[in-house]
Amino acid sequence: LAVSQDGSRILAAGFVEGHSVYDDDYATVSLDAATGSLQWRSVYTGPRRQFDGASGVAVSHDGSKVFVTGNSESLYRVSTNNKSVLMKKLVKWNNLTSESVEPGTKLIVGFLVSNEAAASSVTNAPNTETKKQNDQVNKKEVVRAETVNKQVPSVEPVNKPAEPSKNPEVAQLKEEAKAVQKTAPQQNPNQGFFKASFENQVTQQPISKEQTVTSGIFKTASGWSDAKYYTLMDDMEPGTVVKITNPANNKIIYAKLLGEMNGLKQNEGLKIRVSNAAASALGVTDSDKFILKLNY
Repeated sequence: LAVSQDGSRILAAGFVEGHSVYDDDYATVSLDAATGSLQWRSVYTGPRRQFDGASGVAVSHDGSKVFVTGNSESLYRVSTNNKSVLMKKLVKWNNLTSESVEPGTKLIVGFLVSNEAAASSVTNAPNTETKKQNDQVNKKEVVRAETVNKQVPSVEPVNKPAEPSKNPEVAQLKEEAKAVQKTAPQQNPNQGFFKASFENQVTQQPISKEQTVTSGIFKTASGWSDAKYYTLMDDMEPGTVVKITNPANNKIIYAKLLGEMNGLKQNEGLKIRVSNAAASALGVTDSDKFILKLNY
């Protein structure tokens, strides 16, 4: 956020949904400080139409210019900065599913060729004639092994039924152990990367709030492969991890708060927005508005 020198305008910068799941854009708005009404709005899309995010905004002394900074990440820029390595090689080397990468991602951009290793491989190369002889011997051994295996009939092992325990107390303990195993809750890996952070957070500050809220979705590239789910919500410290439950099916995820969502008309009537990967993990089918339960 930034405020003009005369205090008449409030400038805000963030990101908005773009044309696809990998296309978030810069958004900058100017609001009347007295009434809160929108004066103007500007959106910036990077050259590759990939992930763009604003990180700061400032206004000139005379109020005539607004400066916004942020980042735009894609494999295209990584390629141009590393001797124009082919983007399809970057995707293959790093097991990526698209050309979009988030800031801070570590990537393999090439490999070093060692002359010493190449010389060693040439020196250790087997003699061609020796290799042919070894292949012939191996083939004969394989044929003999197959012949022997075919002549030996296969015998299925017979599982001898376990004798019942003669001690009734031991038998009772075994039955109780089986019952505990059947009723023990199963850990769901889809609950998200931040579950451990939430559990650590609760040890320092116990859960004090439970809310049932109207929710929406925002699009981001995060969470589809690494289960890092995010949320937007007002009046909460960024970085807080929230336990989110879909009351329609009792599915649970843990999402980290990115920031606030106030000041934009499209958020009216919503208490929270969750990332599209988080909504998918919760089994949400209504992409407009839906009900979620929060604990934090």
